[in-house]
Amino acid sequence: MIRPKNFPRLILHIPIIIFLVSLFQNCKDADPDRIALPVCACIVRGASWTIDPNNTKDWIHTGNSKLTNDVNQLIYQTNDKVWIPGADIAMVPQIAKDDGFIKVIDDPDLSVGKQGDIEATQAGGALIAGKCREAWGNSLIQDGLVIIIAHNLIYNDGQVTMFSGYSDPPDLVLARNQGKDLCSFPRNLTKDDLRGKYILIEDPKLLGLNGEAGNGLPYVVLGHEFGHVLMLGHGDGLDNDGNGALPPTNGPRLFDAYCDINEYNTKDLQANTVSLMDRTVGGVTTITPLQRECARTVAALLPGSNRP
Repeated sequence: MIRPKNFPRLILHIPIIIFLVSLFQNCKDADPDRIALPVCACIVRGASWTIDPNNTKDWIHTGNSKLTNDVNQLIYQTNDKVWIPGADIAMVPQIAKDDGFIKVIDDPDLSVGKQGDIEATQAGGALIAGKCREAWGNSLIQDGLVIIIAHNLIYNDGQVTMFSGYSDPPDLVLARNQGKDLCSFPRNLTKDDLRGKYILIEDPKLLGLNGEAGNGLPYVVLGHEFGHVLMLGHGDGLDNDGNGALPPTNGPRLFDAYCDINEYNTKDLQANTVSLMDRTVGGVTTITPLQRECARTVAALLPGSNRP
């Protein structure tokens, strides 16, 4: 029998493939209401996880099993501690068809900041997301969600921001139909509104794997930014002034920064940290009924969702 050229590599990755296929199936079967979403992850060379352990003055240039496991464990932790208990939504890391590993990508702009520092702007986010999609190639769900781990998040002058994460805001949706398409239930959203989304987060080791740095636990930061992808604005997740309708009643959903900026400025900013989507990310993972309803509506429209 002729052994295929890539036989050893295929054998190596069979357990990983079986595990992730099983994970995706479990995400669907464990709860018939669970929404499972495929995601592809990249890490920018310069983040601490890309330091070569055998030569700390050099970088890892391609993904490997340890790096893939580290990133995937962060995604699983975000699922288990934030989004499955909060809204029955789970992200499912995808397998690269060429080697089975996540992708290590170059910093596209070394003119400002240190290697691995990425601008936390729409332009900077779109640029690095494009590089991540290019690296994944045909392994990527078309227009699917990508997660990028950088070193520091910086301004365009190279100064480090106070942000722990960034994702592109839903400006076009918020501007459409005076915001009613997002801020009223039933919501008037389409799959086109959710194409090409990305999440950019700061190096987990800078955040502190146990939250020592005070900038939020990494899984809470990722969970918070995933909330923005699901069109949740900053806030406590409550309709504090009672000017909207509550689930499951149809009507206006007037809460938090995206859908009731006046309330956000007068109520939410004065509150203690009580929601995953509060402006200051710490260790809180609470997702309110209003946030859950919006998140599940949006999640079902993301490319590759098991709930079309």
